[in-house]
Amino acid sequence: NNAVLADIEARQKFSKGRSNIGALYLHRKMYAEAEAALKQAIRFSDRNMEAYAYLSLLRREQGKPEESVRVFEEYMRRDPWNTSAQGFLRSLRQE
Repeated sequence: NNAVLADIEARQKFSKGRSNIGALYLHRKMYAEAEAALKQAIRFSDRNMEAYAYLSLLRREQGKPEESVRVFEEYMRRDPWNTSAQGFLRSLRQE
């Protein structure tokens, strides 16, 4: 059904936009705004690796390295064969 596909595509695009906004907030150290945008991005598409990565980096900047790893492990449960995601998770675990 074209309407269903269009809806999925719209959700993915909105998710991407929200994760980009979240990244901007993170860069500006506006942590509450970053968290809200990134969680919204994940609600719209739980396969948005960037949203999980930025949320993970946010947790690390907040001094929560264990939570940082847990956030990204949640993404890995959704996409376990993503090799770039595997590399990112390894780097989080090494910090």
